[in-house]
Amino acid sequence: MKLPAIKRWTAAEHPGFKAVVHRELVRIFSRRIYLLMVLLLPLVSFAVLAAIFSTGTPRHLPIAVYDADNTDFSRRLVRLLDAAPTLHVAQRVTDLKEGKALILSGGSYALVVLPKGLERDRFRGQGAQVTSFYNNQSMTAGSIVNRGIRDTLKAVSAELDQQSRRQRGETSAAAVVHAEPIIVESRALFNPYLNYLYFLAGALMPTMLQIFIIVVTVYAVGVEMKEGSARNWLDTAGGSPWRAVGGKLAPYTAGFLCVGLLMNSYLFLWLQLPLRGSVTLIALATVLLVLSYQAVALLIVAVTANLRISLSTAAIYAAPAFAFAGITFPVMAMPLSGKIWGALLPLSYYLIILLDQGMRGAPVSVSLPALAAMCGFVVVIPILAVPRLGRLMVDEQQWGKR
Repeated sequence: MKLPAIKRWTAAEHPGFKAVVHRELVRIFSRRIYLLMVLLLPLVSFAVLAAIFSTGTPRHLPIAVYDADNTDFSRRLVRLLDAAPTLHVAQRVTDLKEGKALILSGGSYALVVLPKGLERDRFRGQGAQVTSFYNNQSMTAGSIVNRGIRDTLKAVSAELDQQSRRQRGETSAAAVVHAEPIIVESRALFNPYLNYLYFLAGALMPTMLQIFIIVVTVYAVGVEMKEGSARNWLDTAGGSPWRAVGGKLAPYTAGFLCVGLLMNSYLFLWLQLPLRGSVTLIALATVLLVLSYQAVALLIVAVTANLRISLSTAAIYAAPAFAFAGITFPVMAMPLSGKIWGALLPLSYYLIILLDQGMRGAPVSVSLPALAAMCGFVVVIPILAVPRLGRLMVDEQQWGKR
């Protein structure tokens, strides 16, 4: 008995969401750029960031010293500065001009000047003065170097004061109290070791991810208009713009969610970033981060209807996002325009949730407003963008624009 032939499934005969997904998978595996942008390059960027901040806290930052006094006391100060964990006396200069040249050339982050007569003034009780010039254009390095110099000299000053008091007959305990009558107990919360891996890597990895999400989505949608294949895309979805958009984005959503899962696993399991709050909330926020930036990408393409302009707009929107997310510069201190721009970025809300639930261990209720804002991006923006995209798919005048 002859068996009936099995009819092969085709997208043309079964239009709909599944057909669009199949069509998009064919496009993805026929163009390597998609796989590179969705999977490989984000992971490479994460590895690069982890390597950059692998030491956690900057150590042995180079400084220069001009020792005009050249006495036992000044040489002791130089040794103490070099012994500080964050400092390294890389150069001993012979004059201020040479020290200035080192700072301007980037060979040193600071110049410490030990003036002539330093030891003499110390013995006479005239107030020995040490001057430091540090490069605060590099704010992170400059701040670390300045703090290291200040703490070292402050410790020496306190030691000398206590020694002087003991010589005048005070007990060691009284000398300590009188040298510092008011003691400030300062406790750093959430990142007590000033670890830049926690501070920057945990924020920069999601920043890189959002750039890849928005650029890939803009390209995947915009290239349909550029190549004139938008009607075929819509026909594959059975004429429904919503199925067309959903089916096209589904493979990219799955890919970026996998990358997001790997990112969080890398941050919290491998790099050992603190995880004191809700894992579920962080996972949900990661899903919303992907969907939010895909929604924004749809809106950009719908408004511009031009691939080149869409990619440029996406770059302008996503590339500087880190500066407005409130990590390096507080949002409360920004002008109104900066606050508005930061509020228009899903990344801002994601980092709030990541820090609240990761390092701070805040209650879930604290992160709910940020989660609601991300939901707003996912719900509201597609309602505005998808109908407009549906009209562009059938408007041949919009096709072929680069």
